[in-house]
Amino acid sequence: MIKKILILASVVGCIFLCKDPAFARPNQGSLNSTTIMQHLTQEEQKRLPLIIALSLKDLCPERAHFASFIQGIKIADSEKASNYQESPEIQAYMQYAMQITLDPKITKNLALSAEYLQKKQGAEGSIPLINDKICYKILKTGIKKGIEDGSINNVKINFTIKGTDNNFLAGNYTLSGPLSCTLSELIPGMAHGMLGMYLSEVREIYVHPEFAYGVFSNFGNGRALTIQVELIECTTTDTIFQPCLISTDLAKFLPNAPKETDITSLQKDFITFCGKASWSFYKQHLPQLHLDEILHHLQSDSVLSPENRETLYKLLWLIYTQRE
Repeated sequence: MIKKILILASVVGCIFLCKDPAFARPNQGSLNSTTIMQHLTQEEQKRLPLIIALSLKDLCPERAHFASFIQGIKIADSEKASNYQESPEIQAYMQYAMQITLDPKITKNLALSAEYLQKKQGAEGSIPLINDKICYKILKTGIKKGIEDGSINNVKINFTIKGTDNNFLAGNYTLSGPLSCTLSELIPGMAHGMLGMYLSEVREIYVHPEFAYGVFSNFGNGRALTIQVELIECTTTDTIFQPCLISTDLAKFLPNAPKETDITSLQKDFITFCGKASWSFYKQHLPQLHLDEILHHLQSDSVLSPENRETLYKLLWLIYTQRE
């Protein structure tokens, strides 16, 4: 099964919870949990911890991010807070995630890119730099150490760029002589994939569209790219350089982001926030819930059955309509 990208589709429900007025302003029209429980049958009340746990799991189905989500739930339970304010970085990531999730073409392209990059990353000789985002393979070994991390900026290269369908998109092999540029002028994924290259080395770098021209770009249909690059020459400068690890599109939402900000840490912070927000939402309206019981059900392999999903919808309807 194709791995979902950045769990964007799965966190939409959590995003709406965070933005809902009933969540954002808990002191205005507080809810009567007793009234809510009275509208549930005894059997539904008995299954409630399981149903809520599985609904939380639905918000973060990717096991790779599940620990961050659980961490957020535990933080919310210990802090007893009912209203979490997003940082500017989290707000930007939320806007970015929403734009992607609501565009079927982009979600399809991301799924195809994920499948392509997983295949390349799993190939023999592939070296991952950012899991499922950037990896490379050495096609020809070099003769002398060239690009040192952070200390070399000016380079001369030959390169070609191809799409997931192996179609030629760009390059300089048909031109006269190598291309002279700085690493900072290259797309982030290419620059990151070139760090540590030797002179005369040839690498094939596989780049997620987030670290190329962006998921909203028409270049390569907004999908993953294969970049073959040969390092001809490089020179040291006084400028310290590290490729920006914020995705091309996300950087537009974060023009003043700190240089140390990267997509993986930002995504982790966003998932942790979703865990805090979703558990706070339930605890605010159903204070009788116990975290230990919820965590126990979260570790199971169960999924929401049609019957339990119907009860969940009923519960959410009661939360939004039943007031003191």
